[in-house]
Amino acid sequence: MAAGTPLDWPIDHKENVYYAPRIPLIRKWGLSLYTQGLGNIALDPPGQDYGTSVVGDFIEGTVVTITITPNTDYEFVRIEWEGGGQTTDNPSQVTMDADKTGLVVIEPK
Repeated sequence: MAAGTPLDWPIDHKENVYYAPRIPLIRKWGLSLYTQGLGNIALDPPGQDYGTSVVGDFIEGTVVTITITPNTDYEFVRIEWEGGGQTTDNPSQVTMDADKTGLVVIEPK
C-alpha cells in the first residue's frame, strides 16, 4: 500500500497524474423569514430566532415546517415569498431547493 495521503498517490508516474478522492457535495440553502406584525415564527428543524426574524441554513432537500404564533388580538394572514407566491397555511412546509426569503404578515383582528 502506498504511503502518504490519497493525493500523494500517483496514478500514472509518467504523466504525474494524481488520484483525487470523490467528496460528496453537500448543498445548503438559506431560509429567511421576517415579520410584519406581532407574533413569533418557529422552524422545524430550528433556525436562529432574532425576534422579528428567523433564519436558518438547511441541507438541500430538507422539508422545513414553519409555524406562526400571532400575539393576542392578532392573526396570521399569509407568508409572501420573494420572487412571487404566497401561502396562507399555518403551519406550512417548504422544501429547501434554493435560498428562500419570505415576509410573514400578521394583522390585528
